[in-house]
Amino acid sequence: MEIQSILVGIAVLVLFMGPIIYIILQASAVERKNKKTIVTLCKAQGITIKDLERIGNTILGLDITQEYLIVSEAFHPKESLQVYSLKKIQTCTVSGLRSSRKTLDTVGMELSGIDFVKNILVYQEDDELNTENSEACLQRLMHWEQVVKKRLTAA
Repeated sequence: MEIQSILVGIAVLVLFMGPIIYIILQASAVERKNKKTIVTLCKAQGITIKDLERIGNTILGLDITQEYLIVSEAFHPKESLQVYSLKKIQTCTVSGLRSSRKTLDTVGMELSGIDFVKNILVYQEDDELNTENSEACLQRLMHWEQVVKKRLTAA
């Protein structure tokens, strides 16, 4: 009787955990495919990406040798791929807009140069595709800000 109870418990566990594990594996496979697409598109342009990270609904990448910052939407990498030369960027600032003391509505990074200003929106509260915490996005984006600023001073 005890073995049957254990087997029933294991079967119920598999029935509940199976779909969850499948969804997690499927989502990570899509993310890997999108990152691979970005790397392939950049290689076609002669850009070798060293760092590539998804933050919120945006993928950021960096080519250290040729000094390029790569920005793309996480779900449409082919259509939204943008390449910025770090030699043309003068300032890089991260901003977060709060609606209250506890929540961030938007998190973004602003790149500005002599002839352009580009706002990169990484997190937006009302976006249904958000899978991350706004504070986590802000912290990871601040790390990227430091990396880009370090490259700006080197350039």
